[in-house]
Amino acid sequence: MSSFASSAGATNVCSSQSRAIRNISARSVGQPASLLDQPFVISPGFSPVPAKIVAQIVAGKYIALNKMLAVNLLQKESEPQLLFDGRLVLTSQPKKQRRKIEDVASWMEAFSIFALILVTHFPHRWKDLLQYQLLILRTFCHFSGQVWLAYNQAFCEHAAATHLTDWSCMNVQLFNFHAAGLWNKPSAFQNPKVIDDYLAHEVSRRRVAGPFPSMPIPNMQTSSFGVIPKKGQPGKWRLIVDLSSPGGYSVNDGISADEFSMHYIKLDQSIRMVAKHGPNSSLT
Repeated sequence: MSSFASSAGATNVCSSQSRAIRNISARSVGQPASLLDQPFVISPGFSPVPAKIVAQIVAGKYIALNKMLAVNLLQKESEPQLLFDGRLVLTSQPKKQRRKIEDVASWMEAFSIFALILVTHFPHRWKDLLQYQLLILRTFCHFSGQVWLAYNQAFCEHAAATHLTDWSCMNVQLFNFHAAGLWNKPSAFQNPKVIDDYLAHEVSRRRVAGPFPSMPIPNMQTSSFGVIPKKGQPGKWRLIVDLSSPGGYSVNDGISADEFSMHYIKLDQSIRMVAKHGPNSSLT
């Protein structure tokens, strides 16, 4: 289901990080030039990671993780060849299509190599990178489809753009956008046209905006949908928006229960009040 913007703000779990964000490239000052100018040797059975890619990782630039896959590291660029007429030319061998990351096993292989390079240059990063790896694995286990993969790419791009050097916390805004619709109630999947028609109607009335190809606003929050039949109106449905989902990151989780608590009056309390005040009393 497409993502629609909500007017409610979300509280970022990582809003107060324990450390100031620093540029990785600034922290790489002092690293021996030989480490950055040489291919990174992983272990027997793995091809070395080219020095150019190592330098980009250490500098905090965005790198597509599929470049770390062993099958892609084996592919070499064309080398200059001297023809017998004395001219220097490049061979024009067609490039092979790189393997993509489409399953969690290949992602684990690629991310492990990526993390190994970073930890070699910045040993203190071992903890936050392992925490990020566990977060992706948990997302893979709890959500269907490839939410984990879409979130990983969006997070890596965001981390490079903002020079983020602590990956231990989930970016709730990015996660909510990429997981929108996947935790809907069973009734929503059983009656998708009801929800699609409702959203199309609301968009036409300009009460709802969307769908959006990318996150349209900061601090965006998403909630799950469900539908129930309207009582006494066969064929009519009522849309339910669960503001308490997903647990821990929902709209309601961002509202203080102490400051905004509410209690409904019970029927027996109403009866006692009417009995106390007697005839001609009114209940409002």
